This record gives sequence, structure tokens and C-alpha cells, in this order.
Amino acid sequence: MYKKIYNYLNSNDIDAWIIYDYECTNPALLGLFGKRMLTRKCYVVFEKNNSKYILCHSIDEVNLKDLSVDFKIITYKTWTELLELIASKFKYNKVIMEISEDGMLPRSSTVDYGTVSLIKKYVKEVISSANLLQHFSAKVEGEALELYQKACGLVNMIKDEAFNLISRKLKQNELINEYEVQQFIMQRFAECNMITDSDPIVAVNNHAGDPHYAPSKNNYAYIRPGDLVLIDLWAKINHPLGVFGDITWIGYVGDIIPTEIQKIFDVVKESIEVTLNFLNEELPKRVVYGYEVDDVCRNYIKEKGFGDYFIHRTGHSISIDETSHGKGVNIDNFETHDQRALIDHISFSIPTPKQRPSRSFDINQHYFSALARADRIRWYNEYHPDNNRESIRNTYCVQTLSD
Repeated sequence: MYKKIYNYLNSNDIDAWIIYDYECTNPALLGLFGKRMLTRKCYVVFEKNNSKYILCHSIDEVNLKDLSVDFKIITYKTWTELLELIASKFKYNKVIMEISEDGMLPRSSTVDYGTVSLIKKYVKEVISSANLLQHFSAKVEGEALELYQKACGLVNMIKDEAFNLISRKLKQNELINEYEVQQFIMQRFAECNMITDSDPIVAVNNHAGDPHYAPSKNNYAYIRPGDLVLIDLWAKINHPLGVFGDITWIGYVGDIIPTEIQKIFDVVKESIEVTLNFLNEELPKRVVYGYEVDDVCRNYIKEKGFGDYFIHRTGHSISIDETSHGKGVNIDNFETHDQRALIDHISFSIPTPKQRPSRSFDINQHYFSALARADRIRWYNEYHPDNNRESIRNTYCVQTLSD
């Protein structure tokens, strides 16, 4: 684990990685050492000459004692002692910290302005650790991978059940609305020991064009023949290492899909295929960055005449997190210029959203996910028509690929 850090520092001519933490909140520290009881300011420093040390308050030393085999632990008692240590130790030309140049990557920026200003008194250049950080905060491996696969399978199953509920109700000439379907999905999550950070989206017609629309008890639309239905659902197994399964399906209530809906759907489907082809062609040859993947998908949408309706990034990271938006590289050159690399064992989505605000229907997205190894990519992407819906099927189970 530490070897990767030293290799990164040396290959990028960086003198040190300074991990600043307060109360065990920095994702870099959490990824390296796990959750610990730390109550005061702490600095973990990796130098490119393979040395490493920790500056911590004497009160917290006991909770870092197990690291003394690998790290030199230097303690302080007063604020003046800490400042003296920083002045004497941090004599570097260039370091990385958990900051984000121009505020581009909020999930990679956890160090406060005052601390960065303090470090800059003694260090010539402070740059972002974002590319290295995701190695310790965004990978999906081991038990987390198993839980992710399970979550993806369950989310896909519950999606099928939700569409079947709509089909059954309509065939029996019974009323059903967005909110009822949403609550059915939430009930199934609970029955499957899954949790989510927000209720799923069930959106009919124009509602599907609002990326953050969600029905409520007092605000919903009924689902009727001839309607377009979007179901966007995400949940994870209720476990500390749980990773969200996150998918979206588009369905049409009827036997014959209108030409214009089919046309837009085909563009969405093709844009995903173009993006996957790009990844599979380029990853074995070179490092690929998040912004590049966004460009490929977005440019295809533009070529087909729908660029103005593509109103957010192509995709987002999926990792161990409290939300479905993870800590790793996003597929984004729209909201941000994400220069992080696609590395081994990360996961991400490739939605292709298009919003058509003035139309009677909207194709809003989704998904592909994810990357298991940086030289090859594994996905499940099945075109799935039946009498009641047509969509891109996406189970998105990341699987580690054998050599």
C-alpha cells in the first residue's frame, strides 16, 4: 500500500503527501488507517525518500500507537509546539494535500483554507492529491465488491417488480400513480435489508425530464396507457462496506413505441455503446481520464442533435459511501474538468441524460457501470423489449477479471 504512495510521489516529482486531519474526517486517513478516535489536529506525512511520520497531539498518541512500527510518531502539547514542528519539518518544494485547484472537485477537497495557508508559509507549492486519494477512498474490492454485486442484483430485481406492478395494475384497469410505485420500491428495499439516502424517482412523461423530480404523498401523477415511465433507483446493503447499486430504466406503457421516443432511446443506447467501445479500446493502451470519457459520450449526443438537452455530467463515481455518488473519478468535462484517471477497481456510471423541457416526453438517462480493472472493463448491458417496456438493462455488477 505504501509503495504505491512512494511510486506516485517519485514519478510526479512531489516531495511529500501531507495528510491533514481533524477528528478522523479526512478520507485519505480513513482509507489508510480506518476510523480512529482522534480528537486533535494530526498530520500524516509520506516523503518521496520512503520515510514517513505522524505529527499528533499527545492525547491522541495512544490511538495511533499501533502505527509506530511503520511511522515515526512526533507529539505536541501546545499550539505553539505544533507550529514549531510544522516550521521545522515541512521544508518541501512541492507537496500534495486534499485540496482542489479552482474548487473543481469538492469530494477531493477537505483541507480548510487556513491550514493550506499555513503550509504555504513553508512549502513552495501545494497541489491536489485527488489522483492518489482515490486509490484509498474509491476502490471497490473484496467484501465491498461482493456487497456491490449483491446490491446491483437486488436493485435490478426490484426494478423488474416495480414495472410488473405497473403492468398488472393497468391490465386490471386499476389506478396507479408515481408515489405508489415509489413506496413499493422503498418497501422492497427494507425487505431486502437495503438502505438508501433518498427515495427513488418514479417519473411520468415531463416529470422524467427533471433530473431531481420525485413524487410525494401530495404531489404525483397517475400512470396511464401511452405514458413514458422513468424509474431511477439506488440502494445498498445495510453494511459498513455497502456500495450502492444505481440504475435507471425507461419504460413505455403500450405495445407500440412512438417513433420519436424510439429515436431518442436509440441515441441514448448508441451513446453508451460508443463510450464502452472507447474505453475498451483505450484502457489497454494508456491512462484514460474522466473528462475524456465525458467528451466521447457527449459528442455523440451532440452529433445526433440533442447536445442542448444534455444538462449535466455523463457519469459519477460509485464507491463505499453514504450516497450513491462516490469519491472517485467522475465522467465529467461539463460541470467540472475531471482530470483524475480511471484506475483499477473503481466503479462509475455512464448515464446519457437528455432533457427536453417543452416536450410531452423526456428520455432522461441511464446507466452503465463500472470498471474492475484498468486494462479491461466488465459490464452487463442487455437490450430488453417486452410488451410493456423497452429499456437498456443494466445490472452493473463490477467483477474482478482474471488475468
